[in-house]
Amino acid sequence: MPTEVLARTSIEERIESRLKMMLMNTIPQSVLRQCEDRADMSCVQMLYRTIVFAGPGSRDDVLRMDAILRNNKPVELGKLYDAMIQFKFARSRLKKYGYREPEPSQLFDTLRYASKILTEKDSRAYFHFENYIDKHSSINGLVDEQTVDEMYLMVLEHSRDYMDQPSGSADVKALQQRNKEAARTPVDGKKSDRQ
Repeated sequence: MPTEVLARTSIEERIESRLKMMLMNTIPQSVLRQCEDRADMSCVQMLYRTIVFAGPGSRDDVLRMDAILRNNKPVELGKLYDAMIQFKFARSRLKKYGYREPEPSQLFDTLRYASKILTEKDSRAYFHFENYIDKHSSINGLVDEQTVDEMYLMVLEHSRDYMDQPSGSADVKALQQRNKEAARTPVDGKKSDRQ
């Protein structure tokens, strides 16, 4: 617990009191219970406990990283590259803090499901993935970490082509055109002098 100089003047006490009131409404309940143990808990100490609670390696953080690695849903083309970056981040974060990541076969399935839309729209990616799966599949379906890493790099490479494309580009263009037309005509229906 950090040590600090407590408020000395009446202005500092009022500021501390006001900040403490705002913090009591915003910090999580479990941290609030810890802070209520001491009557002289300052704002800095409350923030310190909140940061420790929300820091890396907390239960919520581990569950979120595990959910990213076990996601068995297809990912939109425009979001696939970001999903692959999150996938790598989640793997490295779990390893860094000493948690076990899911089995390589589960990670491999996550990559396959995430790239499903990509393989449906890109015949080159479909060929590469099917060829890779045929070469690296075993009878009992087991894969190793090297296979997962190679599959990840393949999905990442193919997803770069679709990184900046929105999922509904035709809808976006139609909306932009409609906004331009709305800006040209004023509300009363008369043509404006500006263009």
